[in-house]
Amino acid sequence: MKILAVIITSPAYSASGAVTAAKNLSLATANLCDLHLAIMSHEDSETKNNNLIIKNFKCRNRLFKSSSKISNQIKNSFWTSDIDKYIEEFKPDIVHFHNPVPPLALWTLAKVCIRNSIPYVISSHGFVEMFDYKKSYNVGFLKGLAVNPMILSPFYKTLNHAEAIFLLSPNENAIVEKNISFKKRISVIPNGYDESYNKDANRDIANQCISKFNIDLNKPVFLYIGNHTFNKGIDVILNSLKYTNKDFQIIIGGKIRSKKEHDLLISSCDLLEGESRYTFTDFLSEDEAIALYKIADCFIFPSRADTFPLVILEAMISELPVISTKVGGIPYQVTPECGILIDPNSPKSLASAMDHILKSPLKMLEMGKNSKKRVIDKFTWEKSANIAIKEYSDILGSK
Repeated sequence: MKILAVIITSPAYSASGAVTAAKNLSLATANLCDLHLAIMSHEDSETKNNNLIIKNFKCRNRLFKSSSKISNQIKNSFWTSDIDKYIEEFKPDIVHFHNPVPPLALWTLAKVCIRNSIPYVISSHGFVEMFDYKKSYNVGFLKGLAVNPMILSPFYKTLNHAEAIFLLSPNENAIVEKNISFKKRISVIPNGYDESYNKDANRDIANQCISKFNIDLNKPVFLYIGNHTFNKGIDVILNSLKYTNKDFQIIIGGKIRSKKEHDLLISSCDLLEGESRYTFTDFLSEDEAIALYKIADCFIFPSRADTFPLVILEAMISELPVISTKVGGIPYQVTPECGILIDPNSPKSLASAMDHILKSPLKMLEMGKNSKKRVIDKFTWEKSANIAIKEYSDILGSK
């Protein structure tokens, strides 16, 4: 059985959670079978990680140097690569697609599989956001005109021709059924946690973070780590501050994509004059992220649309309680014993949840321990890889 896993992505999102998850599942699965990984990337290269051969294919974009009036959101739809040629050359028994953006590139590769009678499956990274794309990414009317032909149409065509959809959580069954009529295989293969986060932080790096981000260890520390896109709800974090007068710090981690976008975010929020309870870190190294998870008292992630965030698993394995939202697979990750779930788009509910969790430090510690236990019991890459292997075998055996 020869398998090709393919990560669809654009350069701007090459460090996303979906890409990381796809790599980790591929690494674990390559220990059990002959699996190669192809990635849309910044450059052409080939490496080997344990048993996994990884081939990076340099992306191209016809609109990259086009008028600045064309938004990055539209330009991102036109990234492509030579993975189509590699599929025909490699001749895998089955192809496993990860990540649906850019959808035009995904559909191009799906058509290669169809033309060559190669069955393919697709994992549900990003499905929640895709099914409600305009709302998830705050798309206005003019941009919305391009959403159907460039984003939704190729995405749905790819799904309709897939042999199987691998959901990240059981919660997505209802979401898929609501949006498409899919009569083939649907299985659940969740993300796993990264062992790197299940260790003590480097003391020197932790001290550097405390100094660099002006962290006062005498105050409770809430932590957010993730992309700074609209669907992640950073504006909800900032707007929540006016609903609580508690003295705490919020560390907002993740790369600031542009100064203009960042300034617009701050100016659009209804912040109280002199509000200083939040700090943006900008880009974090893995060691810095590990340190911040250990320094923090609680993780907050008020996402408007998400499928199965890896950062939540990172926080949980770091023994943090989690305050997040009732969207996608998050309720499957965060049970009531591990944290508090709120409705999306509700700064007032986020403030109330933060106030509630601060009332009982012992309960907060207990939730953190429950978080770690749940992740170890339910979400490992080894367990997911074994499920994937069985699914590949069953699909090929039915042909």
